[in-house]
Amino acid sequence: MSAESALALDAPPERIRTLYAAPAGCPDKTQLASEIRKRTRRPWIPAGRSSERTFRIAVTSSAGTFRGRLLTESPSGAKQSDDVIGDNCQDVVSALAIKTALAIDGGPPRPLPPVFPGEPETPAREDPRFMHPPALLRLDARDLPWRFTVGAQITALGGVAPGVSAAGSLFADLSRIGEGEDAGTLRISVMRAQNYVIANQEIITMKLVASRLEGCPLHRRFGALTFAPCFAVDTGVVEWEADPPSVIRQWLAASIIARTQVTLFGRLVLEGQVSAVLPIVRDKLGFGDEEVTGRLVHEVPVLTGSASGGVGVRFP
Repeated sequence: MSAESALALDAPPERIRTLYAAPAGCPDKTQLASEIRKRTRRPWIPAGRSSERTFRIAVTSSAGTFRGRLLTESPSGAKQSDDVIGDNCQDVVSALAIKTALAIDGGPPRPLPPVFPGEPETPAREDPRFMHPPALLRLDARDLPWRFTVGAQITALGGVAPGVSAAGSLFADLSRIGEGEDAGTLRISVMRAQNYVIANQEIITMKLVASRLEGCPLHRRFGALTFAPCFAVDTGVVEWEADPPSVIRQWLAASIIARTQVTLFGRLVLEGQVSAVLPIVRDKLGFGDEEVTGRLVHEVPVLTGSASGGVGVRFP
């Protein structure tokens, strides 16, 4: 036994509080505590609020990726956090146990005991489980992974014409995968809508072509489901066409969006959303003297809405 190990064993047990949360199917708190104890040289005992240090360990899952965070808190108020990202929850929890053991001991963790009692103990620096655990490949990464998504939506849009207009759109977005304010999405899209109005025994065609820029400042995750509030600005043109004349008007609107997504097979994303739409340019459309007499074809309302469903593919 080394002098460092002897000093660690002679030290009084430290009172430690561990708080642990992880999705179903991950190792439970008992398994985590067992692995931490196997990795530590310094004796410690579990404690409550009177503990000398608190270790908050949390694991979340999104799109087939597990993200773990270790937050170390001392009674003085000092805090330190470490992130672990991996494709397997067992590996992520094992890496968090190693990080916790490092924090407790202040040095390399003790290797796991040999599989067979007669097998000699291997020094920590030669333990392949310590040197190359899969989840430690990105153990010190501080930036959350960015992912690119392309997809399409079908939308029922109100306000741009009488009734509800059918619209289709293509989008591309860049998302930072995480939880709460650690996550976010920036999306651009192009949309085309069309509708028909019968006025004065004529069929009037409405065509809308618009672009949208939107941002989602945070995400809330519930297993495979993700909820994100978003804000968007639409800008484009509306063409009203009769036989033969046509009129082109500007379309400018702001939207507040509530979006729900579900990720399937790691890459396929299904989404649904509802929006409150606030037209910034409120236009009136009429023919001849109808704008004066009040017999208008359409007037853009103060507030309208939309509902959409879509599908996307996420990379990587």
